[in-house]
Amino acid sequence: MISRYRANSSGCWTMRGHTPSARSFIRRTRTAALATTVTGLGIWLALRESLSLPLAAMAPLLAALVPGMLLQLPPALRHTRPLPALARALAGALALALVLALLDGAPPAAAATGALTVALVMLGLGAACLLAPRQGREAVHGLLVTGLAALALSPVWLAPWLDAASRVPGLVNALVALNPLTLLASPMALDYLRADWFYRYSPLGSLRYDYPAPAVLMLGWLGAGTGMLLAKAARRRWTSPKNPRLNPEVPR
Repeated sequence: MISRYRANSSGCWTMRGHTPSARSFIRRTRTAALATTVTGLGIWLALRESLSLPLAAMAPLLAALVPGMLLQLPPALRHTRPLPALARALAGALALALVLALLDGAPPAAAATGALTVALVMLGLGAACLLAPRQGREAVHGLLVTGLAALALSPVWLAPWLDAASRVPGLVNALVALNPLTLLASPMALDYLRADWFYRYSPLGSLRYDYPAPAVLMLGWLGAGTGMLLAKAARRRWTSPKNPRLNPEVPR
């Protein structure tokens, strides 16, 4: 049987195939995953008690998305191989959303589709961050998380101008479609904008609007995230020293 450990030059035993920096990252990743799970459970229990239907039905998805964005994505963006790390963060958030939705009593098909929407939001956020230089990814991550929160609450802070916006054809529908909460609500066909909480703080629920088809929303988020990842791969290939256009010594 081959031992998983080996002695280094200092006589200390280390795990085979893992450098100290790699082991440190593994520990940070496991800590982030544990913190995400515990925080998600806490958010889920709090939202279940404080929100009324239909917003309460979105509690499992929000409980997985918020800590996933804040706790799991940053370590993935700092990793030397960010794409596999991003994939693991998406899988963790998807699994947590699925488990919480099933515990909340959602039908299996709706729970699985809802968990997929959580992964799609994180995919778009992570892909956009990876387009930035490594040293600027944390700043971009903070700006984009703030932007997503602003979009989610746009019915509230845009309240004074919504009546005027309703006179512009298609503008209110566009605001609804761009809201990330619309994506999360789409698998269960929740009319979340007419929930009591939004009625108290926004006139949007009293206006005429149409929700986009769930498939259109999901394909849009998937296309945006995938497109940004492909753009990153193309830019990396173009700027690589192995590119013969940049380095004439590389054989074509």
